[in-house]
Amino acid sequence: MKNLFFVFALVIVAGASAYAQTPLQVVETASIAPIITVQPMSNVVCEKGGMALSVTASGNDCLKYQWYKNGVAINGATTSVYTVSYTEMKDAGNYWCKISSGACTTVSNIAMVVVNSEPLRYSVSVDGFIDPGPVSPGYRAFGLTGTQVNVAYTLQNGNTKQTVIGTGMEIIFDRIEVKKGQKITITATDPIGCSVLIYEF
Repeated sequence: MKNLFFVFALVIVAGASAYAQTPLQVVETASIAPIITVQPMSNVVCEKGGMALSVTASGNDCLKYQWYKNGVAINGATTSVYTVSYTEMKDAGNYWCKISSGACTTVSNIAMVVVNSEPLRYSVSVDGFIDPGPVSPGYRAFGLTGTQVNVAYTLQNGNTKQTVIGTGMEIIFDRIEVKKGQKITITATDPIGCSVLIYEF
């Protein structure tokens, strides 16, 4: 589409109150479709972990953005970056961005977002319970009643860690020394890095 800009010369006659506007030239500019230099990327994100999609484009007019998910415009998603701070399973889908410059538009590539569910929480078992005293340490052996295959389960006691890879069966960690006031946690982390706190004492 061409935009027409008229340039006028103002002619003033000395001693007269009248003036004339004389067109000198017509300048034509054409709206150019935006050029995308960085496309949005497909990604696997963690449930409850957040996500961000971005696109970079250039054009000769002010650029306008509109993000879509599965063919439907996302309300309020009108900048070059689209973010979700708390991802849910329903946020999975195909996303793209329409970029407008004047009457011209460009559509980005599709970015497929997969939302990975957080690891399951299994019940914690405690054996060999001995309370720590004011000076002497106590001892505990922690376990989980079940695990997921290939999920890493980490027992942390202060600066000491034990990690066991799940096989679908229950697990027992090595007995640990427990000191008064020391925090004990068990976390589960899947192969793509999604993690969940199972136990804190």
